[in-house]
Amino acid sequence: MLKSLFWVKLLAAGKVVGEVGGVASGLGIILLSIAMSIDYALPNCTVHETYVLLSIALAYTVLFGISSLLLIMGIKKNCYQLLMPWLCLAGILLISIILCLFAGQLTVIEPFLPFIWLLTALLCYVYYGIFSLYKRIKAIHHERLLQQEFENVKQTMNRMHGLYYNRP
Repeated sequence: MLKSLFWVKLLAAGKVVGEVGGVASGLGIILLSIAMSIDYALPNCTVHETYVLLSIALAYTVLFGISSLLLIMGIKKNCYQLLMPWLCLAGILLISIILCLFAGQLTVIEPFLPFIWLLTALLCYVYYGIFSLYKRIKAIHHERLLQQEFENVKQTMNRMHGLYYNRP
């Protein structure tokens, strides 16, 4: 597991990833909304198919923005469950990009393929960093639960010990 992401501690890097994801989602929502208002067809698609694809992309972008906010909240509250939506959506995005790259479905943007491969590698690294953060927060959470359970058992034993020796 990683201890830092881009030479920055995981907690700080996770907050930055969440903030960048939130800002990128906001810009994506604006751009996709503008693109949906224009009657334009992607190559090899009708206008209706383009509208459907843009609608799916818009819904995914909104969900990603929400998951980025949950990522920030999860880091601030040390709640590993709040990191899961971001991990799931980023994983789906990563798998989709990799499948499209290997299936050759990105012929429209062929001049940018090296840049897309670089961004995919960057996303893999960031995903692994956030996953490492998730595992670390989860381990801390379970350690606290075990410590709390130990204290409860210790208190119960002390009470039982006191009852045994303090009886008339």
